[in-house]
This record gives sequence, structure tokens and C-alpha cells, in this order.
Amino acid sequence: MRSFNAVVVGAGPAGMSAAIGLRAQGLSVLVVDEQPTPGGQIWRAVEAVAPTTTGALLGKEYLAGADLASRFRSCGASYEPETRVWQVEPPRVLRRLQHLRRWSHEQITEVLPGSARARRAHGAGAPSRLPVAVGSD
Repeated sequence: MRSFNAVVVGAGPAGMSAAIGLRAQGLSVLVVDEQPTPGGQIWRAVEAVAPTTTGALLGKEYLAGADLASRFRSCGASYEPETRVWQVEPPRVLRRLQHLRRWSHEQITEVLPGSARARRAHGAGAPSRLPVAVGSD
């Protein structure tokens, strides 16, 4: 079982930014995302599309996603695409379905403040502090 200081669920703009910021603070970070590449809904396939004429047509705000994805890829966070978080349970164990085929368990060593959305996702009885950051892009 691997151990991380933080887990970020989603590799959209918010998730990538969270991972970059956490790594800048020296924390070990696991980013899990259901999609095959970073970018989220707003920048879907940005790494492939940005350098094309379609990317140019989409404009500088779309192209900014390619820069963020590049900084995310180089920040040192562990990145697991095509992975669904199944549940988070005491004592800080993340259960996930990796690459949509096999189960994996990760130990989270530091609890970070969770968002209201994350608390809703884990039910009313969930602790007020969760070891996950959930993007809202």
C-alpha cells in the first residue's frame, strides 16, 4: 500500500491547480481522474487539441489549459487516469477502481480540509475534514 499526504479527485482546472499547489508545499499527492487525460470537462483533450488549428480557433483561454496541464504533469504528483474513487473510509483509506478494472487501496497520511461538495459525496455522517480535494470545474 502506497502512502500520500493528499488525494485530489479530478484532473480538471481545480484538481490540477490543487496538485501543483500541494506539491509546491512539499506534500506527496495522488491525483485520480476518471478521464484518460487531464483537463476536465472544460479542457477535454487539451494536450492533443491545443497545438492544432482547432486549438487556435478555441482561443487563448483554451490554450491556457495546455499550459496548466503541462505544469501539472511536471509538478511531481502521482497521476492515475481512468480511475474512479469508490469510497473513503476510516482510518483514511481510499478505495478506488483503477483503470476501471482492478481495485486498489491507498493510505492517506494527512487529512486536509474537504469541500462541502466532498462532504455531500460521502454522506451526512462524514467527518468535517476529509482527506480528499474535489474539483468543481
